[in-house]
Amino acid sequence: MWPMVRPVAASALALHRFPSTLSLANAARADYASYRSGCSVGRLSAMETAGLDSDGHQFNSADEMWTEYTGDDSKKDQWYRDGVSYWEKGVEASVNGVLGGYGHVNDADVKDSGVFIRSLFSELFVDGGRNRPLVALDCGSGVGRITKNLLLKYFNEVDLLEPVKHFLDAARESLSDANVAAGSDTHKASNFFCVPLQEFTPETGRYDVIWVQWCIGHLTDNDFVSFFNRAKAGLKPGGFFVMKENIAKSGFVLDKDDRSITRSDLYFRDLFRQCGLHLYKTKDQRGFPKELFAVKMYALTPDVPKNAYNTGHAAVFFLVIILCCLLAPALCNAKKELDTKCAPARNATGSCFDYVTGKAKAIPVPSKCCQDLAGYLDTLETAAERKAACFCFLNQYRHPDVIQRRVDKVSSDCSFPSLKPDTDCNRVR
Repeated sequence: MWPMVRPVAASALALHRFPSTLSLANAARADYASYRSGCSVGRLSAMETAGLDSDGHQFNSADEMWTEYTGDDSKKDQWYRDGVSYWEKGVEASVNGVLGGYGHVNDADVKDSGVFIRSLFSELFVDGGRNRPLVALDCGSGVGRITKNLLLKYFNEVDLLEPVKHFLDAARESLSDANVAAGSDTHKASNFFCVPLQEFTPETGRYDVIWVQWCIGHLTDNDFVSFFNRAKAGLKPGGFFVMKENIAKSGFVLDKDDRSITRSDLYFRDLFRQCGLHLYKTKDQRGFPKELFAVKMYALTPDVPKNAYNTGHAAVFFLVIILCCLLAPALCNAKKELDTKCAPARNATGSCFDYVTGKAKAIPVPSKCCQDLAGYLDTLETAAERKAACFCFLNQYRHPDVIQRRVDKVSSDCSFPSLKPDTDCNRVR
């Protein structure tokens, strides 16, 4: 099975569980082979990314795979039926069941998710969201694991969305006790929707946060975009999405058993662009077994938050460090805050240098540049590092070799906010 190489997502359908019965060994081999073969080409497009299935069969593109499995209405309906059927027929309604036998990762999963949601509350909600009732939607809720252990601690109401009936029944029973323990008038599970993700339309303006974990892999690319476009209307002003998913190193890995795919980080970022979503912040899950897929959390907003530059969005300053360290290493070395960051940046992102200085062709942005940017993104942890990097960048902004439109192109193609010479570094946090 796809053993927790990320707690997989059940289907657009079931959620908060691991992928299917794809053997761990097969999944790991498929993902590694995809990585070694350099599947992504140029600027990653969801329709141009090569990948593998759980048997090791290679697809030249995601479009080829989707055409084979969902190329007409009949195939698409069968794809979703098979996905739900996998969880209905062979998986018990328990935490260990929905996590594919990796129930012991529950604590680490909830702990890191809690850190992430608290940081988002403090950055995106006035007064940290403490002075108003908060409502969340748990997509692919499974047996209510995330609602019970995480969301009810932060939200006054949580609605659960799950297509597998015996999972939702178990969630309702478990959460009835949780409601009593938490105080049903203040923190409660309110609605239980037995509806597939691809068919669900939320109530307009109901939710502060829509949480999507280990389930989006069951949706086709088109249904992925359609879901988020519908779900935007379900957010309150200032509301946001959190998506937590398994990550392939490159391209995608198809699990033929439960009808789900594991997408790469770049694949997801391309889909976010298609959805018109702003990638506000990311966080890597820690503490999972090494044999599993990597897991990443994404905070997504319909619009760029007004305080995006004040909240330490590391992505905004990632290119800053790269250009500073590549073009002016002496200046970087003079700043002790950046000293430990510059060498890794030079080593990890040298693939961007020829492009931003005009030595490489203008189109496309090298795929390795985007991959290196994404991989290094989360290493910027403190406000001091980001602020120093910002000033370093501004001092070197007019370097004759740097072409601004190419910096903008990297920002666009790699899903990073544009960097401008008038950025106020004193506002960086």
